[in-house]
Amino acid sequence: MSKVIVITGAGVGLGRALAKRFASDGEAVVLLGRTYAKVEAAANEIGEAATAIQCDVSKPDSVREAFAAIAKIHPKIDILINNAAVFEPFKVVDASDAQILNAVTTNLAGPMFCARAAIPLMNRGGLIISVTSESVDMNFPHLSIYQSSKAGLERFSKSLSQELEPEGIRVCNVRAGQM
Repeated sequence: MSKVIVITGAGVGLGRALAKRFASDGEAVVLLGRTYAKVEAAANEIGEAATAIQCDVSKPDSVREAFAAIAKIHPKIDILINNAAVFEPFKVVDASDAQILNAVTTNLAGPMFCARAAIPLMNRGGLIISVTSESVDMNFPHLSIYQSSKAGLERFSKSLSQELEPEGIRVCNVRAGQM
């Protein structure tokens, strides 16, 4: 029996590559992305094992709508991969409100919204993976907001792991390197 794997930020890059790989292994993949055309193109390339759903993880209503749509197709999911992220180097002094909010809501709040929506659809043995960054432990002055959002995501995952341990749902971080 195949697993159902939900991947955020699946229209391009790592998310798309993961979706292709899991589908080639026989898993059902749900591709979430802010730009529907990108996740639709990825899903069409993958084939019938893939479902494309528009979702802006930085917006709670969009996440709720996406997971309601997922539940209609897959009443239970096995894995959530919080991969969607905004990476934009800038100095804090030069940053606009929109740049700061976009990074924090996409990279930190987005995985929180998605985890909250996914948990009711998961059983014992479920897994939530959050993609963070090797930059968390490095000194990059133009990445302070990005690094802070990813460090916050790592802390969130550790706390969520303890919270979900009694339900048998595992939570982990994967630190990605340069891409």
